Amino acid sequence: MGRLGMTAKAREQLITLAYRGMLNTADIQLLLSMGISSRHHREFFRGGLDSDVNLQLTDRFKRPFLNEVQAACEQTGVDPALIYAVMQVESGFNPRARSSAGAIGLMQLLRTTARNVATISLQDPKLARTVGRPSSNIMIGAALLQELESLFHGHLPLVLVGYHAGSGSGKRFHRNFRHLSTDLLVEVLPFRQTTRYIKRVISLTAGYRALFDADNQGPLRLPLFVPNDLGPFLEKRPPEV
Repeated sequence: MGRLGMTAKAREQLITLAYRGMLNTADIQLLLSMGISSRHHREFFRGGLDSDVNLQLTDRFKRPFLNEVQAACEQTGVDPALIYAVMQVESGFNPRARSSAGAIGLMQLLRTTARNVATISLQDPKLARTVGRPSSNIMIGAALLQELESLFHGHLPLVLVGYHAGSGSGKRFHRNFRHLSTDLLVEVLPFRQTTRYIKRVISLTAGYRALFDADNQGPLRLPLFVPNDLGPFLEKRPPEV
């Protein structure tokens, strides 16, 4: 129904089903991404579901390394819901995770990327030396997300393209597909793995935001269209006085 331009009607039907406890976790996350009002979204997760489903949600939306995430959010301004979603998809919360490409840690960072971000964005080159530690890994990963948010003007799907496939790929996809709406952009990306990654992270971000919205930001909302231009990315800053 949403693809036929009947988003409002589809949303109302999903809200009704949610209050009746007839939606699973994935369905509720989809509903949250459609921009429902703040008076609804917590009830779906907390009051409107039975204890078994609430237990599943608690297990699904874990928040390990809470102090480290809070510190990273305070320094970078990145939404903790996004950090947890990226961390869960990237490493499954395993601080010892390593990829075949050489990415390490909770946020799966390449050492060269970690060095650039620590030096330019955080102005702390030594931090990259301890990128394997959860505190450093989370801080650098959050700073990278912040830089990508600057580059793509907060357009979350493109931010996630940049995180998953590199900022160069994100810029190329922006150049080639910026005339499309956001939902079509995600579907036409040439890398199916990246499309799946974007959907998983956004779904989890919506869930984390609904359950743990400490800053009262409300439900996750996605922009309908791709920004026309690009912002700054990893630009050297004058030293703080």
